[in-house]
Amino acid sequence: MKTIICILLMVASAWGQSYNCTSAGRFRYKDSACRSYYLCVLYNGGYVKSDYTCPSTMIFDPTSQTCSTTAVCIDNICDSVPLVPLFPKLPDPNGPDCHTYIQCMGIIDRYPVVGTCPDGLLFDNNFNPEPDCWIQGNCST
Repeated sequence: MKTIICILLMVASAWGQSYNCTSAGRFRYKDSACRSYYLCVLYNGGYVKSDYTCPSTMIFDPTSQTCSTTAVCIDNICDSVPLVPLFPKLPDPNGPDCHTYIQCMGIIDRYPVVGTCPDGLLFDNNFNPEPDCWIQGNCST
């Protein structure tokens, strides 16, 4: 039993949220105000990371990668999601057209990641057996 718990903890920490630059763009930090983000820029064959904070009247919208007065903070969106399925997909509250979704990553401390459906597919919250990208979309909750 101890071995199984130890393996699960190692897997969970290996899958934890990292704030390393692996591609260009703006990415959210987990923070209670939902205002912190970092910018990754390709420079001389490697990524350079810079930290930023949105103004006090705005939050960082990871879907549009901008500071916004109308965006919904997604930091706690995975907190009430059951443990099964392992990496569930949820409607993106900041996605206007069902092209994006939120996927809850991690095992013990789940965190939201914005995903994008492949071209020609839309996120369908009613898709069986689990919500996923499909030829028709229904991203309402």
